[in-house]
Formats: sequence, C-alpha cells, structure tokens
Amino acid sequence: MSIRRSWSGLRQSLRKSENLAENLLFSHPPKDVPADHSNAGLLRDVPADWRKQSKEQRAAVNQPLHRSHCRTLPDDKEKGKARAADVPLDERLAN
Repeated sequence: MSIRRSWSGLRQSLRKSENLAENLLFSHPPKDVPADHSNAGLLRDVPADWRKQSKEQRAAVNQPLHRSHCRTLPDDKEKGKARAADVPLDERLAN
C-alpha cells in the first residue's frame, strides 16, 4: 500500500509540475485574480492566447507563474554542497 501511495503522490507532483511549466510556457492567465493584486487591472481581461496578449499582460501573467514554478525547484542550500566561492582557493586548486 505504501508503494502505491508513493507512486500516486509522485504522479500528482509530476502533473502539478507539468501544469506549472505549461502555464508558464503559454502564458495562461490565472483563473481568479485577487482584488488586492498589484496587476489586477492588467489580469482581468487577459486573452487566453498568448499571441493576443500585450507585453505588459504577458509580464503580469508570467510573474506569479515564474514564482510558483521556482518554489517547486529544489533549493541549492538544502543539498549541502559548498559553492566554489565558499571554498578556499587552496582547496579549489588542490583538486
């Protein structure tokens, strides 16, 4: 049972990632726009086809999509790897 749950969770996670990537790629407008959103005026009447969107509308649509997509990516800090700038020069040259 736990294997089935993990596979279904993985499938759901992949679907969510695919949907986020597709929405970002095709500049799909959000389904609902909060009233206090900074670009609410631009997002209200955004056409679904990205080719009919103005440059400002595409930017307003892509900002929250890009933010939500970046939240799903793993954080480099979690990996525990040291960046090259954090390692002393002597150690970098020794390798």
